[in-house]
Order: sequence, then structure tokens, then C-alpha cells
Amino acid sequence: MPIPIFNEKAMCRLGEDLRDTGRLSESGRLLSIANLSRFIELSGEMDLSRLDIVATAAVRDASNGPEFVSELEERFGRKIRILSGGEEARLSALGVISAFPDADGVVGDLGGGSLELVDIDCVVPRKTVSLPLGPLRLLELTGDNRAEQIHQIDRYLSTVDWIDRLRGRNFYAVGGVWRSIARAHMEEDEYPLQVIQGYTLRRRKVTAFCDLLSRFDSDSVAAMPGVARRRLETIPLGALLLSRLLRLGRPDQVIFSAFGLREGVLFDRLSPADKGQDPLLASCAEIASKSGRFPPIAKAAEFWVKGLFPDLSERDTRMLSVTAILSDLAWSEHPRYRGEHAFFKVLRLPVVGMTHPERVFVARAVYARYAGPAEVPDENLVRDMLDDTQCHVALLIGLTMRLAVTLSGGLAGILRKTEMRWYSDRVSIMYPADVEVVQGDVVQRRAEELGSALGKPVIFERMAVPFGQASDSAIA
Repeated sequence: MPIPIFNEKAMCRLGEDLRDTGRLSESGRLLSIANLSRFIELSGEMDLSRLDIVATAAVRDASNGPEFVSELEERFGRKIRILSGGEEARLSALGVISAFPDADGVVGDLGGGSLELVDIDCVVPRKTVSLPLGPLRLLELTGDNRAEQIHQIDRYLSTVDWIDRLRGRNFYAVGGVWRSIARAHMEEDEYPLQVIQGYTLRRRKVTAFCDLLSRFDSDSVAAMPGVARRRLETIPLGALLLSRLLRLGRPDQVIFSAFGLREGVLFDRLSPADKGQDPLLASCAEIASKSGRFPPIAKAAEFWVKGLFPDLSERDTRMLSVTAILSDLAWSEHPRYRGEHAFFKVLRLPVVGMTHPERVFVARAVYARYAGPAEVPDENLVRDMLDDTQCHVALLIGLTMRLAVTLSGGLAGILRKTEMRWYSDRVSIMYPADVEVVQGDVVQRRAEELGSALGKPVIFERMAVPFGQASDSAIA
């Protein structure tokens, strides 16, 4: 999971005149040189260990593309990789796979000059195709003629003989135009969580919204909140393309991805072991390692809390792991605002690998870890995303983690000396005779909070023999 430390985009329109001239736009060339000069100088100041520069559809299709790349390589002393259509599609798919560990469906990456489609079967890229359907290229080809736009889109899509593999599966939408459409829909729908990554909609809903957008002129698009001005021309065509694609492929739902080609280039370099890591757990662990007070207690805390939840689903167990990793996220904040800060920080963390409801689940749990059973800062958001059972499970996980961190002072060694056990009439926290940390008013209050939420008392019971050797009959 690459966490960006610097992120900047420039729209150079290299392929703006490609259809008429077969060559790269002169103004686009000049803009590209200016922006590459800036980026390469910054990369030198950052002392990077590696710099990848890749070129996509406009450069590979232009007659003077190789000449332009040679000019850039000579000017900057850097190697530039011109991607084939198939390679661009594969790397875009890898970007999606890196963000969605269980991805299954078809990835569509829409750039200015092309559309890459990739069938992902069990998170392995299978069939790939690159089509000349980028909005800028379509504008050159069809102008404002809607009928001709539909004709060209349908003509190229009909050449994809495996498009039926999309039926009933997921369509992963990648690219700035489609992200802008997702953001516009969020605003229109008053969606409570403004995070593009993982935004998921049913096919019919996306199709209806895209049908509407595709008929907008530039002024109408400009009036929509959240739409960047540089996308005014391309959003209607991007919406029309998505609508036609969804009608033909008939996926179950559309999932918008902020990860694509750039992240795919990075993911492709990883070892098989690194590729096999859970991106959510790995990125949260990295964030926690930079913000925690002590060595991480996540494993010890997770094991301890699991004593209370032996029947958690696989999904909730994973969310418990994330909550444990982030349990010390806000320790340095003002005590009055730790819960609120932790809640909103989790909602906005730059991480991938979880759905929006899962993000809200963890935010609810981490808030309870800091603020106890108090009402969350945005109760409507929680209720919109989670049902009553999920809300209660998140609360219980948070309250149990709150007790664990308080009891141990945030130290794994102390936590490993105690154990939580579930009985029909009580929850017992077992501790050896030589442990005194269970004493104290605050610890008792945390236990009472948890007991109230569970509907049964949480009590401390001393073991008669050292920890790890006790049985039920050995409780003093």
C-alpha cells in the first residue's frame, strides 16, 4: 500500500490533435516538457532511490511519439517506458488488485486517449483490450454529434468478444473522468462519506445518472458541485461511455477505484510475498508505527479481545485486527478531543482494502476505544452505513479495546499476562497473583462500561497458578 508523500497532476493534452495530424500536440509537448522538468527536479531534491516514467496511449499512437521520448530521454537523462495497450491494461488492473484484495470482475481504465478493459479472475488479470475510446479522442472524432458518439462507442465495444464476462460481476471504474462522475453523484445523492476509493453503486443507479450527465453541456457540468474545471469537456462523454458499457456488459455493481496505472507500476515491482500481504493491515500498521507511544500491542490486544468474541465473522475479525492496530492512533491529541479526532481520522485515512461500511465500522470502534459509549460525532453517518447489529458489535469491540489499553497502559507485555473469558453469567478477566495492574478506579470504570453494554458483569478473577497453567477449577 503506497502512501503518497507528494502528488500532483498536470493535464497536458498530448493527444489533442492526434486524429487530424497523427502527431502529438505542440502545445501538449511544451506543457509536458515544462511539467516533467518540474517533477524531475523535485525528485532529485527528494533523493529518490528510483524514478519510473511511463508513456501511454497518445505517445504510443503518435507518429512522432518515439521521437518525443528520445528528446525527453536526452534532455533529462532518464529512461522512459512506452507502454503497449496490453501492458497499460495489465498494469491498471494490477493497481486495482493492489487496492481490492478480493477483486473479481472487469477493470475499466479511462484515459484521455484510450479505454483499457481487463477481466480479473480470482485477482489475476486474464483477458485485456485497449480501445481508442478516450474522451479527448472521441471529441476529435465526433464533435458534438451524440448519435455519432454512440455509434463509435458501440462499434468499438462490440469488438470485445468477452464483454459478457462482466454480467453479474463487478465493474471497477478507474480514471479521472470516472472519479469526477463518482464525486458528482456523491454530491447529488448527499452521500455522507466523501471518499472515492471503494464508492459502490448498483448498475441501474449509475446508468441512470450517466444518462443524465451525458446530455449536459459545459455550463451545466460547471454548475455541479465538486467537478474540476479541467473535466468540463470530458465528463459528458465519459458518462455516455460508461452508460453504454454498463448496458452492454450488465455488471451487478460499479466500484470506483482511486488506484490504477500508477499504483500498478509500483505493485508490479513487489515480491510475491509482499503482493500477498493484506494492503489494509499493512498500511494501518505503517501508520500506527509512526504514531504510537510504545511498541505496537496490536497482536496482544487482538488476541485478548477475541476472548470475548469467539464467533465473529471473518469480515468482523479483520475489522477487529484493524481496530487493534489503530487503538493508539490519537494518544497525542488533547484528551477532550481524542475520540472525535480518532473517529474522523479513521474515516479519512489514505488506506485501501476496506469498503465504506467497514471504514465506518472501524471508526465507530476506535471512537468507543477513546470516548466509551458516548454518541459518535456523526450518528447519522453510522446509522446510514451500519445496521443495529453491526453498530453494537463495533461498540463492543471498541469498549473491550478501551479496557485492554487502560488495563495494560498500552503495553503488550502486561496484556499478555491476563486473559478474557466468556461465561454464561459473567465475563472474567483472569490475572496471576503477582499482577497488580487490575487495581484502580479507572480500570473498574472501564469494566463497568463494557459490562453495561454486554448486559452481564465484567469481573476480575485471580488465578491460583501461573498464567497459562490455570483451569476453571483453579480460580481463587
